[in-house]
Amino acid sequence: MKYFSLICARGGSKGIKNKNFIDFNGLPLIAWSIKKAKELNSCSYVVVSTDSKKIRKIASDYGADIIIDRPKKLCTDKSPEILTWKHSINYMIKYHNFKSDFFISIPTTSPLRSTSDLKKSINKFKKDNYDGLMTLTESKKNPFFNMVKIYKKKYVKPIFDKSIIVSRRQSVPKIFDITTISYVYKSEFILNTNNIFDGKIGYMEIPKIRSIDIDDHFDLKIAKFLSHK
Repeated sequence: MKYFSLICARGGSKGIKNKNFIDFNGLPLIAWSIKKAKELNSCSYVVVSTDSKKIRKIASDYGADIIIDRPKKLCTDKSPEILTWKHSINYMIKYHNFKSDFFISIPTTSPLRSTSDLKKSINKFKKDNYDGLMTLTESKKNPFFNMVKIYKKKYVKPIFDKSIIVSRRQSVPKIFDITTISYVYKSEFILNTNNIFDGKIGYMEIPKIRSIDIDDHFDLKIAKFLSHK
């Protein structure tokens, strides 16, 4: 099965300015994703989709095979990631005559992932013939037990109806967070859907210590601390 690794890295970011090329343990953050992608020996291409000239330069310096100029309309805070996936798949077909069976998206924000995490995700995806596979980690908070919402800017209510709220943590159903370790999806499936949950979607559970998603400076501090453990 032919596949490519996709790293989506736009220039703008809110939580941390210029997040995709901040320094993380001596390398630009995006370089860690490129590095792991290049360790997937069966991968045909390491592809970076970006709107940033600086990210283009970093991606080239660290060995990305193909760099896609992402359209501005796909680079806003409200642009769904799936549209960038569709654009990248079609770009590879049109400009590189490469029709992939699937791709693995490797976001820049989880530098603590292991190469093994990626390989196991790909192997499970292929073995069980999923339309897609995402990586999960057990959630610290549970909406059935200790999560609330605020209404009228002054009152607290459970997220769900009181009748299904559980009073003991040990009795609640297990809940997971989607991580940014990787997403593995059939290319044809993505081209024909607008919802990544529509098909037969599997999962790979990842330990919390490798699942830090760097969204703000607090996450960055935690990730740097854990990287030296």
